[in-house]
Amino acid sequence: MYSFDASAIIDLWDNYPIKNPCFKPVWDWFYTQVEQGKFVISKIALQEVEGKILFNGITNKIPESSLFIGILGKIKVHDKTIDDLHTVQKIKVLLGIQESDYGAGVGENDLFIIANAKRHKHVLVTNEKRQPNPQDMQNKSKYKIPVVCNLSEVSVENINLTELLNLDALW
Repeated sequence: MYSFDASAIIDLWDNYPIKNPCFKPVWDWFYTQVEQGKFVISKIALQEVEGKILFNGITNKIPESSLFIGILGKIKVHDKTIDDLHTVQKIKVLLGIQESDYGAGVGENDLFIIANAKRHKHVLVTNEKRQPNPQDMQNKSKYKIPVVCNLSEVSVENINLTELLNLDALW
């Protein structure tokens, strides 16, 4: 199962225009994966997607967007739980984040998205920036989602959208 961060869905929307017939197979495939329950999203990530895409009036601008809205309407959504909150607190301590002072790295929503994927043992699909040599970074509060996921104490498998689209097993 694959859990999506908002960045991956937004990149899919931005880089594979739904109105372009060349990308129809990609969108049909994505919809099929959602219907089969292979692709899920946390409620927090879905709210981010809606805030960045849907509330910009896409149905007026792009009539073909009904497929995209249908995908978001069918995708299984996971709420956050108390277990997620405990995981978030552990990650915050690990990264040295005090209260709501997140800095330039992951934010609170990101940590809940990671915690949700960890709880469900899903691969997290995120298009957040891959940081080279994170061990050279002195300030862990600058870590982005992929680096946080890859910390041994967190251990959440993660890929980006391009890697997902190249997985033969899903096609």
